[in-house]
Amino acid sequence: MKLTRAPRRTFHIIDIENLCGSPLCSTAACRLMHNAYRSAVGLGEHDLYLLGADQGNGAAVFGWPTGSHRVFGKGKDGADRALLEAAMNYNLPAQVDHVVIGSGDHFFADAARMWRTQGLTVTVVGLSGNISYALYSATPNVIELSHKHVCQPLTQVEVSLAG
Repeated sequence: MKLTRAPRRTFHIIDIENLCGSPLCSTAACRLMHNAYRSAVGLGEHDLYLLGADQGNGAAVFGWPTGSHRVFGKGKDGADRALLEAAMNYNLPAQVDHVVIGSGDHFFADAARMWRTQGLTVTVVGLSGNISYALYSATPNVIELSHKHVCQPLTQVEVSLAG
């Protein structure tokens, strides 16, 4: 009997507000960002998705397709902390070959370097001109998305419903 290895996959860490370029994004606008991200990166059948947002903008993560683990933070860097903490619980080298960080935030630079030293390929996806130097220099694989895909801020009605 021949044993076959399970298909390897990519782990996507998605910082919704950072990818969208706004602390408040509508669900519909985040669907548009998902389409841009999917076109730029390509998504695999067995990939894992971790999405994070501030708890005040939690509805936005539901603009991303189902099948994603969602985490929420509060305050400055709250979503970043929640994403990184959750990602560290996955034992990524045992499960994936590739990590894609959907953010331009410097907060993920040390993790990107660590995963590279563990043998994983790391790619950063962020808005053109909005990727921190620390994260940009943490990996040679960087994809810059056009600002035409940036989520539009919530309308005043959506803000009052979110709050």
